[in-house]
Amino acid sequence: MVEIERRFLCRVVDEPALRRAGRESIIRQGYLAVGDPSVRIRQRDGEYVLTVKAGRGRVRREVELAVPPQEGEALMAMTGEHRLEKVRYAVGRWEVDVFGGKLRGLILAEVELEDAHERLPGPPPWLELVREVTDDGAFTNQQLARLGAAEAARFVREVVEAGAPSWPAEHPGGSGVQANRTPGRANPATAPEPEAREDA
Repeated sequence: MVEIERRFLCRVVDEPALRRAGRESIIRQGYLAVGDPSVRIRQRDGEYVLTVKAGRGRVRREVELAVPPQEGEALMAMTGEHRLEKVRYAVGRWEVDVFGGKLRGLILAEVELEDAHERLPGPPPWLELVREVTDDGAFTNQQLARLGAAEAARFVREVVEAGAPSWPAEHPGGSGVQANRTPGRANPATAPEPEAREDA
């Protein structure tokens, strides 16, 4: 199956609106193999799925297989420290990931497209897209999962200092999101479409 997706660094300017509008899922995932292809085990709301992904950028190929809980947890243990956790909010076609654990403070949003040239759907009014990171390898889930605790803290701190969202420390989806807007930054929803990369 082919996955066509764009990903954005973002901030939530109205956290209660996110909670009201979004269907919430708790996700924990780890990587058994990194690179291309990558092999991931994900636990989402208690169910385990093994995913193999090939390609980079906007267009990628993926295969998913459901895994029984006992085998899923055994595979998760094999990932060692190459893991991440997040709360995902599904809002229409958009998915907003609020990271916890070593990546606490990071918020990314992604949207799946029908084809590589489809115009970006407008995000919810309370979701501000800071910049697109679809082709930025530093923001792939496998790269984020590989970061050690100190590296992850430094990465998130640098992102926040650059104007990205800061989520409260007590919970990956806690209250009190600050709506600090970055003056003069183009909104990716209305900016010209970048050329599609079809390297899957």
